[in-house]
Amino acid sequence: MTRARRVLITTPPGYGHILPLVPLAWAIRAAGHQVLIAACGVSVRAAFRAGLTAVDIGIGADIEAIQESHQERYWHSAEPEQPCQLPGSPLFSELCRKTSSRLVEAARSWRADIIIYGPEAPAALAVASLLGIPAVFVSIGLAHTPELMASRYPITDLALDAYGLQVLPNPAAWIDMTPPSLRSSRTAGWAMRHITYGGGETLASEDAPSARPLVAVTLGTVIPFVFGLKPLRAVMHAARSVDANFVVVHGTTHTRDLGTLPSNVETVSWIPIDRLLSGCCATVHHGGFGTTMASLSHGVPQMMLPLGADHFCNAELVTRQGAGVRATPESLDADALRHLLNDQTLRQSAFSLQREIAHMPPPSDVVSRLVDLAG
Repeated sequence: MTRARRVLITTPPGYGHILPLVPLAWAIRAAGHQVLIAACGVSVRAAFRAGLTAVDIGIGADIEAIQESHQERYWHSAEPEQPCQLPGSPLFSELCRKTSSRLVEAARSWRADIIIYGPEAPAALAVASLLGIPAVFVSIGLAHTPELMASRYPITDLALDAYGLQVLPNPAAWIDMTPPSLRSSRTAGWAMRHITYGGGETLASEDAPSARPLVAVTLGTVIPFVFGLKPLRAVMHAARSVDANFVVVHGTTHTRDLGTLPSNVETVSWIPIDRLLSGCCATVHHGGFGTTMASLSHGVPQMMLPLGADHFCNAELVTRQGAGVRATPESLDADALRHLLNDQTLRQSAFSLQREIAHMPPPSDVVSRLVDLAG
């Protein structure tokens, strides 16, 4: 019998970082192995709510204050010259420095056999090198590679000063959730299907279907607290003249940034995105990885309003494949929304990507490879 492995998964704060990893963590546990989430901020709470064991590696650091101190840079982030040329991130570099010592403690005391890390947690490589265990990168982003993400963070000093390492190692393997047709070249990563997870809910009753198409509108979980909801005002204005219903998932305590809402717009603070998209014909969103992949997995055309981070890259790849369109608050109007709803070429391309994702290996298929690596 194969010995149960101890798998440590580490991620920075943010629902967009932890939620895509939950199905993989479940698959590892379902195969009889142990999982510990080493995270901080909202990622710890999200792990608890997903039924996972977590340790807070942010104790002693004011995580929210660190995030707020970098908001101004995020606000002024410009579109890169190359769509998938991601800018450096001082925020995540600082988070690595603030949490790395507790990450070492967690991995050592828990006797981890392997460590899995997302794009914004490169200190995992230093920890894995220090403890002599393999590290596995997960591409929570379209077109991400370990080399691309490692180049964004000035963590060499962290490795040298804190751990006495001469150089950071490469990961032993990496998991790639990008649909093959969205990659410009052959990938060396292990293919794994993205499973949409946005939390659970209690259903009171099934909603009665509407004769009008339904459009989901969201800015994800970060943008509303950085930019507010003002980027969606143009959507609200254009929606008045479109024969469709719109539901805005805003994730805040108020919607005053949206202005006066037309009668065909409904707002909710939160709803699991897979539940929301199951009844939608299209989405309008910021271009975050989770929302982009959820839209692709449900086969719905998407209008993307990139604002920063990897949004521009995701928008470029999806629109290049013909499964979505890109817009700005200045260019968005009723005709653009009608095109999103009625263009059959967009819809067929979205269906094609949906089928491609469905044929990718599920997380359970990756577990045996992780166990072999840990052994």
